[in-house]
Amino acid sequence: MISSNELRNMFLDYFKKLDHKIYESSPVVPYDDPTLLFTNAGMNQFKKIFLGEIKSELKRAASAQKCIRVSGKHNDLEEVGRDGRHHTFFEMLGNWSFGDYYKRESLKWGWDFLVNVLKLDPSKLYVSVYKDDDESYDIWAKEIGVPEERIYRLGDIEKGDEENFWSMGETGPCGPCSEIYYDQGPGVGCGKPDCSVTCGCDRFLEVWNHVFMQYNRDSNGKLTPLPFKSVDTGMGLERILAIVQNVTSNYETDLFEPIIKKLTEITGFSFEEKKIPFQIICDHIRMLTFAITDGAYPSNEGRGFVVRRILRRAARQSRYLNMKKPFLYQLVPAVTSKMGEYYKEIRVKEKVVMDIIKAEEEKFNRTLDKGLELFNEQLSKIKAEGKNVLDAETVFTLHDTYGFPLDLTKLMCEENGINLDEKGFESLMEKQREKSRTVKTQYDFSLIDQEGWYIIEKADSEFVGYEYDREKLCIESSLLSYTFDGDKVLLFFKKTPFYAESGGQVSDSGYIFGFNDEEFNNLKENIKSEATDILKTNADIILKVENVFKTKKGPLHLCILEEGKDILLDRKQFEKLRFILKVDIEKRFSTMRNHTATHLLHQALIDILGSHVQQSGSFVSEDYLRFDFPHHESLSEEQINQIEKKVNEKIMENLPVVIHNGLSLDEAKKMNAKALFTEKYQDIVRVVEISGYSLELCGGTHSPNTGFIGGFVITSETSIAAGTRRIEAVTGWGVLNNLFSLRKLAKETTEILMIKDESKTTETILKLKQDYEKLKKENEILKNKVIDFNFNSIIGKANLIDSIPHYLVIFENESIEDIKKYADKFKAEKEGVAIFVNKQNESVTLICVVSKNYTSKIKAKDFLQNITKKAGGSAGGKDDFAQGGIKNFDSLLRVLNELGFNIK
Repeated sequence: MISSNELRNMFLDYFKKLDHKIYESSPVVPYDDPTLLFTNAGMNQFKKIFLGEIKSELKRAASAQKCIRVSGKHNDLEEVGRDGRHHTFFEMLGNWSFGDYYKRESLKWGWDFLVNVLKLDPSKLYVSVYKDDDESYDIWAKEIGVPEERIYRLGDIEKGDEENFWSMGETGPCGPCSEIYYDQGPGVGCGKPDCSVTCGCDRFLEVWNHVFMQYNRDSNGKLTPLPFKSVDTGMGLERILAIVQNVTSNYETDLFEPIIKKLTEITGFSFEEKKIPFQIICDHIRMLTFAITDGAYPSNEGRGFVVRRILRRAARQSRYLNMKKPFLYQLVPAVTSKMGEYYKEIRVKEKVVMDIIKAEEEKFNRTLDKGLELFNEQLSKIKAEGKNVLDAETVFTLHDTYGFPLDLTKLMCEENGINLDEKGFESLMEKQREKSRTVKTQYDFSLIDQEGWYIIEKADSEFVGYEYDREKLCIESSLLSYTFDGDKVLLFFKKTPFYAESGGQVSDSGYIFGFNDEEFNNLKENIKSEATDILKTNADIILKVENVFKTKKGPLHLCILEEGKDILLDRKQFEKLRFILKVDIEKRFSTMRNHTATHLLHQALIDILGSHVQQSGSFVSEDYLRFDFPHHESLSEEQINQIEKKVNEKIMENLPVVIHNGLSLDEAKKMNAKALFTEKYQDIVRVVEISGYSLELCGGTHSPNTGFIGGFVITSETSIAAGTRRIEAVTGWGVLNNLFSLRKLAKETTEILMIKDESKTTETILKLKQDYEKLKKENEILKNKVIDFNFNSIIGKANLIDSIPHYLVIFENESIEDIKKYADKFKAEKEGVAIFVNKQNESVTLICVVSKNYTSKIKAKDFLQNITKKAGGSAGGKDDFAQGGIKNFDSLLRVLNELGFNIK
């Protein structure tokens, strides 16, 4: 029997002998193509050649490409697990011609490989061609010898039927294609006597598609012949392997054998007993292994969200296998054992992948059962009411509170014969997104130029402040419109040097000065170079710019009126003023340093940690920068040092920072500029290039060169979510301030500890720590002895309530740890119920314990919750131990007296 590894090699060797250059698979994360979530076809890595974006001498190529299909028109997610042929992850075997061979060679070689190399029965092979593709039809019928009854003409693009006509998208390269099918026999599929390749059942398997790209389709649907014709073929390894190994399901091939074996070992179930859960898990664990290996870590955005969705779909199947604890991660070695021979990267990253999947399983397990409980409650309610739709609020709660992706809830509904209100769910999601997008100010920007606004000229505002020249950041500008509320003033100007808050960068701040004509003319010659204090002295009105917001009409300035209230209230006088807009230069320059350093940091992280690093979020201000990125573990001290060293190297190289304005998005992609998959870009974009090192789409303000940054220091590296790290750093003056703070701290430490020789600081601190730990242990021993000695006198006498001894102990400003020791000692030595009360400032903490022989009659959790509820607090816990809190001690005494405690 031919194995999967052997079949893959046979394919590549076959085309290598036909002068094809063999390419390694590209990653499933297409880092150079922000339009794609995942690599979904073998041709992706040759896309730029097909589109004519790059010139290449390449004529023939072949590869085995790892692919993921979970969205878009090639989305097989809904079918995974229900049959034996659909997958989220699969391997595509493909060969390509770029203006070299065409239909005849492609079809003949395809037939030859299947019939003469793999030894498939030619009588079981069927083919289809596009309805007008006479050339392909004749090659099959007259040259290869396929009987005409086994050749089908399909598709009609004029009628909207694109069967056997392939296109890269709505526009672009396209052309007819020819598919080879394999007949699995009447025992497989629908069983109908007229079953054919046009039937959707499993009998006729689509095996190998040959696409002939000969046209370019424009936005009007017009087809124009391409300058050269190309071939793009694709054959799923899993499907052809099932045929070669004479099985009717891909899951019965040797590719899945190790995973199924391990799954059986872990769960105790056989494949036959739990076929659908097994198939879903087997498929999803392969997808997760390859996606995470190539850098798509679970998160709440973009590719990471898809990975999290798939992982949670697989984790949910665990309940069908009676598995409560994480186990999916244990299947990763089963994937690498079979596929790691060819895809060596999954062996290298095996432990990393296992750790990430385990952490995600643990996280989802904490909410999975509660979410299922809510779903089952609503399911019972729906069926009792005779309905069949799960309401949008429940779907949203499952998603928002319990982490259930929509497609998981949809699958659960399908399994139980009900639908869900997807439209209502999307409406709730949009409300949540809108809420998070809302600008945190009291102003409703949708009302701009409406009620309450004074309009001088109806026009949009233009930002002209990308320059770093001081004079160009202080300009005269015409007022367009404004409104005010007390001392808060909102203004639009025809032109402004003030950068509006966007893209994670804070806005500029500074001043807007209003002058009458006489004062303006007196200062006109030197007005741009005058100090702020001089402008303040001569201005009729002074507005301090607090923030600048990005709106559809341009930058909107939020200002605080410092001087000139009487003029602001006099509309005629105010609108006659000549306005000078002056940006706070120091804040602007510091922000520029931090923003350019963020780009250097991004590239340095990729260089040192790997290509999986991509921006998940960022914040840039004058004080510091923040950068979030996917990574599975905390950075080591060595890695942090390497990153700092790399960024500072580039700063010392004083590299030019080049701004490319007015580029189309396609032009930016051709430059290989980094773009965020989750970001929606305009048709015209701006690219920031740090010469020879970094290239990113960005609309922020930047240093003229890297030397301007001055220096770079990482101040913290933390986790903000599972699989997401955050780095904070400072530049320029921030580096010096950081150094001053550290120097001061070191000086204060040596003085407090009376260390004369600074080189012995670490040694002294370690000695003090050892002494502290020793004293702490000795103190703990003494504390325990005191508790033992005082126990009976502190516990006191019991109050007999309902024939059960109840004890009440009131402490004041006692540590919770010591109170818990009394509670544990009570459970070990006494019988009944004990309530320990600790008064601390304005709050009261309560601990309730019940001895083992009384938990059948009274539960600590229920008893304490009853008390705290009546006293205006809350509590939680178990049968023998509970803890709670209240605000009012007097309310507690009243409740305890009502229960039978004799408190005077």
